[in-house]
Amino acid sequence: MIRTRSTHDLSRRGTIVIVVMVLLLVTMGIAAALMRAAIADIRQIVIDRWAMQADRLAEAGLARAAAMLGENDSYGGETWTPELPSEESATVAIAVERTEGRLTVTAVATYPSNGDRPVRARRSYTRAQSNR
Repeated sequence: MIRTRSTHDLSRRGTIVIVVMVLLLVTMGIAAALMRAAIADIRQIVIDRWAMQADRLAEAGLARAAAMLGENDSYGGETWTPELPSEESATVAIAVERTEGRLTVTAVATYPSNGDRPVRARRSYTRAQSNR
């Protein structure tokens, strides 16, 4: 005996398929939004790490300038490329400005200098110029 399905049964099954598809689409949309948020968070973490590294490099640039000035009063600055343990590279531009008995040292660090979106940090200090 061949059994035929009623129109009501087929209509109900079609409705169930549509509901399941809609639920799948909603779930996929939520998953996509969560993935976008996770990727944005990861990018922000990387940028924050780069900013911290740039800050440290700028501070190191000021320390380097202080050491160089201790050895040589006429030190005027440099572009320093420190050796880093990572694959990224960095540059620190150190400038020394002497005006009216004052000495201003500025260090601008760029990290990573070989990246698409490098982060820059600037540090400076001013002190009275010594008369040696």
